[in-house]
Order: sequence, then structure tokens, then C-alpha cells
Amino acid sequence: MAFSSAETAPPMVLRAGAEVYQRVARQSGRHGPCAVSFTTDASWLQRMGVECVICGPGSIEVAHKPNEFLPVAEFVQAGGMLRELVAAFTSDR
Repeated sequence: MAFSSAETAPPMVLRAGAEVYQRVARQSGRHGPCAVSFTTDASWLQRMGVECVICGPGSIEVAHKPNEFLPVAEFVQAGGMLRELVAAFTSDR
């Protein structure tokens, strides 16, 4: 499968009841659907059957721009969240 530009990338839609969404929502404290106007490889992965959630530390207002930055505390918090998610998905199986 060849990845293409944002203009031709399929939309990514994940059902709110998906386990990965529910776990990320609980850990991040963010609940309810969200829509954004950018693309990632997640939409292509989803077409291959992989349930994906896009989340991460930092503010989109400063992302992918000159002088982009991420506060250390948010980086550390995101690492803890990822460790918990990996543990949850590997211990449940």
C-alpha cells in the first residue's frame, strides 16, 4: 500500500466504544469525540484493520513549526500514559 498526500488520505473514524479509545480517554481525562483537520498514517493503518487513536503531549498550535517545543512535564506524563496502555493491552490478552 502506498501512502499518499493529505489531499487523498482517507478520513479516520473510530467508534467511541472502541477499547483503545475508551482506555486513552480514561487516561487522558478527555472524553467525547474530537475532529481535527490534519492527516497521519493512522487513517491508512485503520483501513488495514488496526484501531488507532491519535493523542500526544504538547499543543498543536506550536507543533511542526519553527521553535516547536514540548514542556518536560508533558513529555514525562505522556511516557507514563504509554507505559500504562502497553501494560493494559498486554496483560489483558
